[in-house]
Amino acid sequence: MRLLSVLIVCMTGLISTGCTTLPSAPTLSQYPENLISGELAFGYEIEAAQALDLLTLSPEMNRFLDESRSRDSNISYVRFQRVMNGLTDRGYFRNSYTRDGTYSAAETFARARGNRLGYTNMFITLARAVGLPARYQLVESDPKWDVSNGLLVRNNHINLELGEMKTVQGVRSKVIVDFNQAQPEGEVRSRIISDEHAASLFSANIGVKQMVAGDMEAAFAHLRRAVETYPANRVAWNNLGVLYSRMQNFEASAAAFEMALEIEPNDKTAWTGLSVVLKSIGRADEAEMYASKIKRYQNGNPYFHYAIATDAYRSQSYEEAMRAIKSAISLKKSDARFFTLQANVARVLGNDVLADKSSRLAKRKYRSQANSVTASYYSDGS
Repeated sequence: MRLLSVLIVCMTGLISTGCTTLPSAPTLSQYPENLISGELAFGYEIEAAQALDLLTLSPEMNRFLDESRSRDSNISYVRFQRVMNGLTDRGYFRNSYTRDGTYSAAETFARARGNRLGYTNMFITLARAVGLPARYQLVESDPKWDVSNGLLVRNNHINLELGEMKTVQGVRSKVIVDFNQAQPEGEVRSRIISDEHAASLFSANIGVKQMVAGDMEAAFAHLRRAVETYPANRVAWNNLGVLYSRMQNFEASAAAFEMALEIEPNDKTAWTGLSVVLKSIGRADEAEMYASKIKRYQNGNPYFHYAIATDAYRSQSYEEAMRAIKSAISLKKSDARFFTLQANVARVLGNDVLADKSSRLAKRKYRSQANSVTASYYSDGS
């Protein structure tokens, strides 16, 4: 049984949560048309996948809003609560999660199922229909190093921001609704993005799923749609770089990764891709430059050392695990998980003093993290 968790955060003041604001949306004035035509990959043109219609309000959704009286209050927060309560009463957060459910708003509402992207589309459409200024918010974190396959994995997600609302008690609060259970690691940054940028990210997401399934033409079609919808989506360009690399077209792969760097010069995913593919086309010096950048990033990233420590602990390489977790803690002392792992490793190594101290620190930091959000509500549909 899977329940869809809903986190509603009402921020009534300045709260220190470790979040920073992303810079304004990047722009990209031009890009090589041949990179998204299909000719370089397949020898013939691949049409872009059909444009996504994510935010259409269906007649059934309109009836729901009328029945739940979600339009009937002058107080924005009351309207918001009525939408949420109406969805809860109808079981939208009970047994409703499906991993592949990247649906439009109308599809998610009709199925009463979807993944977190589908639920975000549905809620943002309902919120706007009752006069709430709902907007997509991109939440990014530093890439996480996956030791088992040697890849940088960026754990991003989208939630929605409803701006400031006046509650029944007269308090003005900024409200964010997040349908994601797993939060990104590392320094978290966020920014409001356009509907076009969100649609592009969804297309890129579908493209990756098709690539994993082995349907490269379908993957390319969705990635082309992502680029055409919002050219400054560096996620789409990075994924095109991966696709071209898998098809052994390293020149095109490098060009796609370089487009991502034109949008964001410090994109770690693009650095990693270029450090691999440039070697294959005789640009060894450049490849080494990007490999050095990634190495410096790894050494300064506590989550890289945490990943090394976790992998070593699972492999029973406890001395290595202790060295790595100490490196992680030296770089970041606020993550409770680091101290939990250090306690576990120390216990195995027979250092009960360090184990007890680390356990106490972990508990203290878990309490601190739990208090970092003023108010939250999780709905399980009951």
